[in-house]
Amino acid sequence: MKPRGYFLVLALLLASNGVWAGSAAQEQAQRKIVSRFYQATDGMLEYCRGVPEAQWLAHAATVRAFWLKYPEFGKRLRDSPYYPAAVASQAQAQTAELSGMDPHFHSNECGYYQQLIQEYLDDPDGDRQAEVREMTETLAGPAAAD
Repeated sequence: MKPRGYFLVLALLLASNGVWAGSAAQEQAQRKIVSRFYQATDGMLEYCRGVPEAQWLAHAATVRAFWLKYPEFGKRLRDSPYYPAAVASQAQAQTAELSGMDPHFHSNECGYYQQLIQEYLDDPDGDRQAEVREMTETLAGPAAAD
């Protein structure tokens, strides 16, 4: 499944479960949100350091714009107890993936993630903003939904 597919599945999960069945389900959703969005944003910046400089700088600007557009989401993500595990897991996976990787494939993969994040910035219908708002509430816990 491509990275975009993960976000779509996550969005459907969040939309279809307006009320959480219990804390275990909410914790699992929080872990997934933190893991996937760390991977797509800050994690990919580290992963993409080996691409041409102009591409990396454009990617970094896109991620920076994402965090500026969604500051509360970024704060909740980074303050999550699942954030350190997401960072460690991504670092470990990157080390394994980067050894012997085709530079063209690496560049394409980084471009794909940049486009994904750009979709959250270019959101004329507000669908992505609603998705981020829902994920922010999920990261805040049950009290935020009341």
